[in-house]
Amino acid sequence: MMTQNRMDSPNQDSKFQVQGELLEVILQDEVIYPWNPADAAVEDYLQTLEDQYAVADWSEAETEARSQDFFAQLERCWPTDSSTPVVNRLMDRFGGQVPQDYLSAIAQQVETVANATLSPLERLVNCVQPLLSNWSTDDLQVFARPMAYAMRSGPGNTAVNLPKHWNELSEVEQAKYTLQIAHYALNQAQEGD
Repeated sequence: MMTQNRMDSPNQDSKFQVQGELLEVILQDEVIYPWNPADAAVEDYLQTLEDQYAVADWSEAETEARSQDFFAQLERCWPTDSSTPVVNRLMDRFGGQVPQDYLSAIAQQVETVANATLSPLERLVNCVQPLLSNWSTDDLQVFARPMAYAMRSGPGNTAVNLPKHWNELSEVEQAKYTLQIAHYALNQAQEGD
């Protein structure tokens, strides 16, 4: 079963490969890196490295560009939580409060419209339209307009706090909270890009 999971995920394979290589290097008899900073040979080793990589000679722009490249490579090697699918984030955040079929439908719509060339208002409404088909597009736009304005200035506060259980909410409250959850999901999708 463990080998099955490794085969399913290329990132897991890469991670296991790197871990294996690191362990192999650590267990080698030859000293690759002086781990003991109190050792007298460490100063010579570090001075050699500093001479080899003359960071002080780099311009500020070059330092910035190289650091950005370095961190981008790290992100590709080990994805963070931002790579977690939107549906998982929604389930973690709202799973106990909102029906799971709502969260799945919102996540599916978010993935469809997140990078579409639509206005923020259209993206929000498109994310909830299948769930709120009994509402007119105009009504949904009225509810979504404050969130759409907030989206124009970038990701912001997307706190969604349900005052009571989903089934106890009125239809209007459910529609508003569905839009707020879609707003949260769209922000999560943008952070993951």
